[in-house]
Amino acid sequence: MPGKLMKIIKNCIKAVVLLGYRACIRIFPVRQDVILFESNLGRNYTGNPRAIYEEMVRQGLDKKYRCYFILEDRNTVLPGAAKKVKRTRFRYFFLFAVAGIWVSDSRLPMYIRKRPKCRYIQTWHGTPLKKLALDMDTVFMAGETGIEEYKKNFYDNAQTWDYLVSQNH
Repeated sequence: MPGKLMKIIKNCIKAVVLLGYRACIRIFPVRQDVILFESNLGRNYTGNPRAIYEEMVRQGLDKKYRCYFILEDRNTVLPGAAKKVKRTRFRYFFLFAVAGIWVSDSRLPMYIRKRPKCRYIQTWHGTPLKKLALDMDTVFMAGETGIEEYKKNFYDNAQTWDYLVSQNH
């Protein structure tokens, strides 16, 4: 019984947070000076999002833009002026609602909606020597019930990308 109650409470909290997120989309304008970075679902400061951000720091652009990195580990040291944001907290949703640029190497949750004035740079992750997305025959990922659902979700998510940076040649 306690497990069921916790699940109900979590679902209620999630519903309230998503309503808040949707309200932010309606109330606040997109800010072109806000850039939101995420690597490996907030688990690490790595990959192409890191490389793009560090090049911005090298060019001094981290002072021109308000940069945020979604990170679960608050102890990760970031160069430059970027601030850290924990995944699925209110600030996370607020920044997705107002950021003018998103840089991510993973699929975003389907409940995150890209606004027309926002630009989404998808940078992939991992090695180019593997089957990806629509080329896959099987899938073993949390939250996916089967390969067809995975492919549909991937396709729908890819429709939100404005740019794709890929290691594949």
